[in-house]
Amino acid sequence: MKKKAHFILLLTYFFLTFHAQISTDSTDIFANDEQESKKEIDIFFSKYKIGLYLAAGPSNFQMKANDISQTLYADSLRSISKKNDIALEFGYNFENTINNTISIRTKVTLLGDGIFINYDKVTGAETLSIYNLSLCLPISMVLQTNGIKARGYTFFGPSFAFGLGPDKIVKDKYIAKQFDIPLELGLGLSRKFKKITLCIEAKFSQGIFNLNAKNKTLYAQTIDKLYRQNAVIGLIFRAT
Repeated sequence: MKKKAHFILLLTYFFLTFHAQISTDSTDIFANDEQESKKEIDIFFSKYKIGLYLAAGPSNFQMKANDISQTLYADSLRSISKKNDIALEFGYNFENTINNTISIRTKVTLLGDGIFINYDKVTGAETLSIYNLSLCLPISMVLQTNGIKARGYTFFGPSFAFGLGPDKIVKDKYIAKQFDIPLELGLGLSRKFKKITLCIEAKFSQGIFNLNAKNKTLYAQTIDKLYRQNAVIGLIFRAT
């Protein structure tokens, strides 16, 4: 009976010892896995930076009118002039760090921009507000200065603007073309804070395509060229 009791006690001892060792090893494994996962996440976000982008500024479309005297509307239209509107842009900013001073930036944004065109008719003046809403995919190379908390940078590259349809208010009079490739150039400053990094930048963009559509109306036939041109101040917010 004593031998049986001793055997049971010995078996219980080995079981408890083995279970304790397994628990310790499991805890170490899970702790190591958690540390490795955190390390991989830190490496990912140090290389790929994701942020929110907001920008606003004057929308200064470049317009060239036809010689009105050589058009069918010479008797009904005296002159054409234009006035700037406001450009608004917001979306997401993705940045892939190549090295300490070079990165590739991609954005996915919605851009609203436009122009006021004034038609001085014989019967009275009429102003057409032409506003465009576009889905934009800018791709830029970013060159940065060295620094820990504050860094200056410049960026340049093309943007691909896909119009989301004509302005419904004026579509019977004027429909601008919907696709453009603006070339972008800008300067900025980034500053790291405790929880976020804030970037403030100035950007100039110039479209390369003539957006004037040849509608069979006075409003389009009297215009020769219309090019997108915007200058905005932008902010980027991202986690530090």
